[in-house]
Amino acid sequence: MANKGNQQEQIHQILDGKTHYVVPIYQREYSWNEDQLSHLINDIFTGYWGINKDIKEQEPIFIGTMQLSEKKFISKNEYEQEIIDGQQRLSTFLVLLKTLQILYPQSERLQNIKLNWLETRVNNGEQDKYLQEFIDTNIIEEKEKELNPYKRNACIIKNLIQQNTEGVYDNKELSINNFVDYLCSQVYFIVIETYAGLSKTLQIFNAINTTGLDLNGGDLFKIRMYEYLRDKCNQDEGVFQEIGALYQRIDTLNKEQGREVLNIHNVLSTYKYVLIAKYDLPNALFLLATDTFYDRLFDSLLGVQKWESFTNLGNLKLDLVELNDAIDARYDWEVNHNKNITTENMFALNSIRWSRYSRYTNVVYLFLYKYEKDLNRFGKVYQILHLLNRLFFIYSVYYARTVYEIHNFMFGIYKKIENDTFENVIADIKKKINDSKWMMAKDGILNGYIADNAKKKNLICLLSAYLDEVVAGKDRKEIHKVLFDTWFDIEHIHANADEVISIDDDTLQNSIGNLVMLEGDINRSISNKPFSEKKKQYQKSQYASVQQIAQHDKWDTEEAERRRDEEVKKIMNYLYDI
Repeated sequence: MANKGNQQEQIHQILDGKTHYVVPIYQREYSWNEDQLSHLINDIFTGYWGINKDIKEQEPIFIGTMQLSEKKFISKNEYEQEIIDGQQRLSTFLVLLKTLQILYPQSERLQNIKLNWLETRVNNGEQDKYLQEFIDTNIIEEKEKELNPYKRNACIIKNLIQQNTEGVYDNKELSINNFVDYLCSQVYFIVIETYAGLSKTLQIFNAINTTGLDLNGGDLFKIRMYEYLRDKCNQDEGVFQEIGALYQRIDTLNKEQGREVLNIHNVLSTYKYVLIAKYDLPNALFLLATDTFYDRLFDSLLGVQKWESFTNLGNLKLDLVELNDAIDARYDWEVNHNKNITTENMFALNSIRWSRYSRYTNVVYLFLYKYEKDLNRFGKVYQILHLLNRLFFIYSVYYARTVYEIHNFMFGIYKKIENDTFENVIADIKKKINDSKWMMAKDGILNGYIADNAKKKNLICLLSAYLDEVVAGKDRKEIHKVLFDTWFDIEHIHANADEVISIDDDTLQNSIGNLVMLEGDINRSISNKPFSEKKKQYQKSQYASVQQIAQHDKWDTEEAERRRDEEVKKIMNYLYDI
């Protein structure tokens, strides 16, 4: 069992004179505000004065759960415990006691209560300086912008005490010694003490916590990375600040760009791919969600639990320098990849995003991580994208869904990027493309009925349009606007309802010979009109393909067949001229 047990404890049992409570370095700062303070202090006074004002019978109160680490003995009669959950309430209780000491200096009972039982290591000890400064003070003064959170909350608590003792309950004066006795004996915590490691403790905390530390994926990684570096790599507590600096660096880079260029989750996603590739871990791990991957990795590294595919980690080592390199890789791409981008590069990247395998654009991060110092790294990464664009087109058109063959191939490419040469990566992708010639040569794939699958139809028409835009001599921005920024439909040049000319071959009617990208508003305006009327509207189109079609006097079986054969030839040349 991870817990030694739960027990209800009074404040005087918690403040036993032996226990030194420590807020660990990974916790958040003391940050309770007036609403939270009001709720706690008003509850305490309601219990003290009694719900029934006539009887004045005091009511014991329960103020929450406190989760503590296992006792770490300093001496026979002294030990420390880390506060996993409850630091905001316990810190507030200390502020309450100190505020009462300042307000009621005449109470010997109150003055005998020691306040040296709490230490906070948050912000590398900076928070503890605020705490000790507050404990050493003998006055409560209100400042408009008080930086010390303990002093700031003491002012709020002072006002709350006054509100609860002046003219509220029949002008009865507060008996301070009686009130202190009530605090020590009638205010309860449920204390959970655990002897599990930090990772397991945090799982327990996450199950019971409703406020305080926000255990999202980024926070969990920060804490578990700290535990790993501290317990497995023998680094001191200062390493937590180094981990925090990574998060701060991400914020700084985003501020420099005036937008969110990257975040901790996508940085960790990149590092996940690096780790799997570098240490040749099972391919199945590529498919795990990022948070799940790190949960199971840390479980395995820290001995919490063994997971399938994480049983043979070999010499795997997590490294903060590598994480910084992952930040660099993502930032480099997001900020720089569009600078001076060529038409071919632009199309390759956007076309991959249209394919069934858009997830594999993340290959660029792994490549830039590996080739960070290569001055031609962007030229090389686009060589890869040019080839992957062709490969993904082929498999997106041939199959009606994604296939594991490509997933497995890409996992191999990830590992080859990390462990082999650039030339061998290129050779592998070219071979895969050339081995697929039979797929595109198969009758009906490019020259047959393509309107039965939206993804297939759109990709073929998109590539056809791109090739015509290039021949027309348009620049990159014009082509991007036409292909990727314009609302379009896939137009049937010869309409099914055209009563003037008939194309009896249904396959030809729904082939690339009779289909073309066209602006959506133009497509809606011409509906199923005869070609003779459509061509007038075609002349308004931005698309080079449509402008070519508008030059024809008629559109029948012969025209559609000729265009089909020409488009298939152009597409095949594009795909395999590598």
